[in-house]
Amino acid sequence: MSYKHLSGMMFDVETLGRRAGCVILSIGAVRFDIDSKTISDEFYVTIDAADSKSYGLHTDPETLEWWKGQRPEALREAVKNAIPAKEAYNKFYEYAQRFKGQKVWAWGPQFDVINVEAAMLQVLNQPAPWKYWDVMDARTLQSLLNVEIKRDANKHHNALEDAREQAQYVIECLNP
Repeated sequence: MSYKHLSGMMFDVETLGRRAGCVILSIGAVRFDIDSKTISDEFYVTIDAADSKSYGLHTDPETLEWWKGQRPEALREAVKNAIPAKEAYNKFYEYAQRFKGQKVWAWGPQFDVINVEAAMLQVLNQPAPWKYWDVMDARTLQSLLNVEIKRDANKHHNALEDAREQAQYVIECLNP
């Protein structure tokens, strides 16, 4: 059975909050094709947190505390070479536009997707370049198939590495 129609973009974010409108530190994304089992066309951007706050995006004290318990390298990587929010979201918008009409995947739409959509509205004053019906959810796939994702603890909480792992996970689940 072909799952070509489910191929597209997988993305992941690292944030300073847990609800829509929070500061996003980094966005990582990849193109993936389920049938050919390929991952390509990587995207990664880090976003200046202080600049994001100037657009009204918020931080969450519990999330700031949570970051203190993560690998120090993860937070350093999430803020390294950060660029202004408008520039970062424009870059991601342009990248994501290449997937118009294709599926847009995240681990869970109630976090990554709504946070990016809210930030794009707040910073760019425009909606994300995908339709809600094209959003796919890897967490639901995991629940349906009852399969655990194997994460590399040394790479977890790097948005690009997480996007790669999640895309690989979807590829493996749909190509048993």
